[in-house]
Amino acid sequence: MRARERWLPAVTVVVMVLLTAMVVRTVFDAQNRARNALEDNQRTAVTQFAASMDSRLKSALSSLSGLVSPAFTLDVGSPTDLALVQQVQALIPDARTGILLMTKEGVVANGTLLRDPGVVGKPYDRPGLRQVAVTGRPAILPVGEGLTTALPTIALAMPIPDRSGGVRGLYVFESEVSSESDFSKEITALGRAGGEYSFVDARGMVVVSNNPDRLAKALPNPSFGRGEPGLRRSNGLVVA
Repeated sequence: MRARERWLPAVTVVVMVLLTAMVVRTVFDAQNRARNALEDNQRTAVTQFAASMDSRLKSALSSLSGLVSPAFTLDVGSPTDLALVQQVQALIPDARTGILLMTKEGVVANGTLLRDPGVVGKPYDRPGLRQVAVTGRPAILPVGEGLTTALPTIALAMPIPDRSGGVRGLYVFESEVSSESDFSKEITALGRAGGEYSFVDARGMVVVSNNPDRLAKALPNPSFGRGEPGLRRSNGLVVA
């Protein structure tokens, strides 16, 4: 029980801030406003928000390391493994996305809230998964099709170590890209001060925004997601 109590805050944070680690640029509307004052306020708000989320995510990742112990058999359909991930899923009863256990070769060994249980025992690939298996480093995966919801997802993939420190499998948390996510609600609150905020992944896809029409779509101008750090104007928008 103590272990579950220790994991609960970490699991909750991961569900909410999965998106944050993928932020590479912020785009907000600065038209028809007192631009300099607005830009300063928005830049401060975004900087503080990003720093807070970065700290929360690092703490969560440290706590979650105990979830990916060598205890998993990673046998396809293992009832023991399923019971272990179901315990974690039960900590977030309102979650609309689930957890995947995968072999190092990319085969789905088990999962919770699977839309199609028939995927167990079959290969599954999405951008970033193979890199985690090769490097042994956790990663936030960009927007893609998931297995636990019909909505677009991002995901946190964590390596499952073997006893020698190598990688023998993957533990994957999926999170939906939607206006109903907790992180989207925080961004909506951030936008009440004025402006439109869109956070994008490394491929330029919007993962969260206070404009729901932008979700899971490429930015209207790909150049918004590139360039040196700092503020700049582009076609009436301010890009940070």
